[in-house]
Amino acid sequence: MTVRQYRPEIDGLRALSVMGVVFFHLGLSFPGGFVGVDVFFVISGYLITGILLRNLREDRLSLVDFWSRRVRRIAPAAVTMVLGTLALGGYLLTPSGFESLGRTLVAHVLFASNCYFSQDQGYFAESADSLPLLHTWSLAVEEQFYVIFPLVLMVVWRFRPRWIMPVMVGLAIWSLGWSHLKVQWSVREAFFLLPPRGWELLAGAILAGLPSLNLKPAVKEILSSLGLALIVVPMMFYGKETVFPAEGAVPPVLGAALFILANEGGRTRLGSLLSLRPMVAIGLMSYSLYLWHWPLFVFAKVVNHDLTLAWQMAVLGASFLMG
Repeated sequence: MTVRQYRPEIDGLRALSVMGVVFFHLGLSFPGGFVGVDVFFVISGYLITGILLRNLREDRLSLVDFWSRRVRRIAPAAVTMVLGTLALGGYLLTPSGFESLGRTLVAHVLFASNCYFSQDQGYFAESADSLPLLHTWSLAVEEQFYVIFPLVLMVVWRFRPRWIMPVMVGLAIWSLGWSHLKVQWSVREAFFLLPPRGWELLAGAILAGLPSLNLKPAVKEILSSLGLALIVVPMMFYGKETVFPAEGAVPPVLGAALFILANEGGRTRLGSLLSLRPMVAIGLMSYSLYLWHWPLFVFAKVVNHDLTLAWQMAVLGASFLMG
């Protein structure tokens, strides 16, 4: 499946995902908005694998170049957010709170904040609201994937190119199975760590590895609608009590994959809706918006523990401004 051509509906899907996450965190709506992160994982796996496979086929894949491009894309906004968080934290946090921020910063710099939080903090715990860099766990998962997955692809391509798809499918099945077992042993580790989360990125990778499918327009419309429903319904009806990730993450992950697949080679009606300029604009700033909304929310809670609607809207506006 080709991913070279720009697809605005994917940015629209990013917009839907980030707004689900932001609204969930601010308590505005979407009690299951946290599944937006899972949609992000699928999109990332799809786009990154498309780049890697295209470079492998053209015999011009350079890991140094690939990793440097990822750093140039991720680092500037992340560094800016961290510096702003440190400045606000130094002013608003207690000494012990600022010391905790320093520890999480070290973990973030080492691409290991997900490992740190898996041992120290549950995502849905009440004390999570006091950790300005908690949201960097998802960045760490993606960064670890970007380091490991290209190496796996290069080795397989070097010795058995035809095994690329079976290897990706096998790894995804293993990861989902591990997630199913891990969520029964340690929900924190199942939520934060790459092995039980990798199948979500691999779902996008598998999608990128598929040949182009000439689906009939009616089939594309059905798949597009079903895909979006599998994302929106969990956003509306999931909650903190939902067993997650494991099987709970299957609907939004499958939904994202179906939506991307259905709009390949020509947009559906819903694809056109998500391609509207306001949705694309939010999608293009989704990374920065995600980076800023959480620390601003945490510091707002420090100033006023019970956030009123006015405070919630202020944080939302400030997040868009910084994003």
